Amino acid sequence: MALTYRSVKGSALTNAELDANFTHFTGSHSVTGSVITSGSLEITGSINLAGLLTITNVSGALLTPTASLVGIAPTFNGSEGQFLFGSGSHGYKMFVWLGGAWRSGSLA
Repeated sequence: MALTYRSVKGSALTNAELDANFTHFTGSHSVTGSVITSGSLEITGSINLAGLLTITNVSGALLTPTASLVGIAPTFNGSEGQFLFGSGSHGYKMFVWLGGAWRSGSLA
């Protein structure tokens, strides 16, 4: 259902129309096309992608979570090109899932 605008309708919105408008601000929503953010974008939870995420023109910092590692590598499978930063008894490492395995480098 699309948003109902007073300026388009030409009169006040009914309670049902107003309530329907608020459903656009809760829950999960699909986005088709581009999303352009000016300022900050904070995400709590996860982002599920069905394609490639391309990040361009980053000024400042791109923050990713760090995993607490028990061993020297993640114990789960990744997706091709997935990266993960981790810390544990072996220091800080960056991991990339390539060719069916985690590849790593020290961030010492």
